[in-house]
Amino acid sequence: SDPLTGLFNRRGLEIFIEEMTRTQTHFAVLLIDIDYFKKINDSYGHAQGDRILKQVAQHILNNFRKNDLCCRYGGEEFVVLMPQADIENAYKSAERLRKKMENTLTDGIGPITISIGIAFWPETSREVARVFEIADAKLYQAKIAG
Repeated sequence: SDPLTGLFNRRGLEIFIEEMTRTQTHFAVLLIDIDYFKKINDSYGHAQGDRILKQVAQHILNNFRKNDLCCRYGGEEFVVLMPQADIENAYKSAERLRKKMENTLTDGIGPITISIGIAFWPETSREVARVFEIADAKLYQAKIAG
């Protein structure tokens, strides 16, 4: 697990994906990125950045189902895998998390916003790497759209 947030790390994510693809279990991939995180770290320091990472991780854990896998993907990026999630459920969960973060004030900073990209295995692609690429492209589009 990730030592800072307590979420699964990349290795845990890989094991989960291997199991899901082996059993042919459909899943949604949500890539979540904290907006302007570098600016937050530069302006308020790494200790505050770490507190925000922990806060976001906690909101992610509280927002998703028990059987969803929540993972710190690296830096300020997180991944949630939602087994057997349909499109509507995945988008509703993502929007609920986005609103929750937007409405949560962080001492001395204000609201922290996030961007989310979503793709589905195997509907988007049968190649897991391609599903992540598409989720990443959608994340980038979400960041641009604000």
